[in-house]
Amino acid sequence: MFLPGLLRARFTIEGIAGAQGGKADLGALGDVNFDTRFFDVAQLAYYPIDDLKISIGHSYLFGTNSLLLGAEQGLPTGHGTMAALFVDGGVAEGGDATVLGGLRLYIGQHDKTLIRRHREDDPPIASPVLWAVIAWVRREIHDR
Repeated sequence: MFLPGLLRARFTIEGIAGAQGGKADLGALGDVNFDTRFFDVAQLAYYPIDDLKISIGHSYLFGTNSLLLGAEQGLPTGHGTMAALFVDGGVAEGGDATVLGGLRLYIGQHDKTLIRRHREDDPPIASPVLWAVIAWVRREIHDR
């Protein structure tokens, strides 16, 4: 279930919740089964200016609670495109941490600010889910 962002001026509340379970094939490391259970990811984002997003949140994925932090700075390039520098990370129970930074490229028909792109075109909640999956796979490999 996806909950669209609740908008209030420069704040956005985002979330996703559901059930997870199944089996992951880790290639040469073999298969890993994980229990069926509830999951959630929730974030509060603040845009101090139209092209800067700062976020904090919580996730419960694969039975682990995590603190999520992130930032993204949009760099308008014209002709409907925008580059954005971003950093996202999380700290899970037990101290496992993930950090990912990089460059995003937004392509569209019209120039838009970062806040408009996120609210109108590109819901960003998938990023924390990706971090949690990376942390879980890392933990599974480490525990073997």
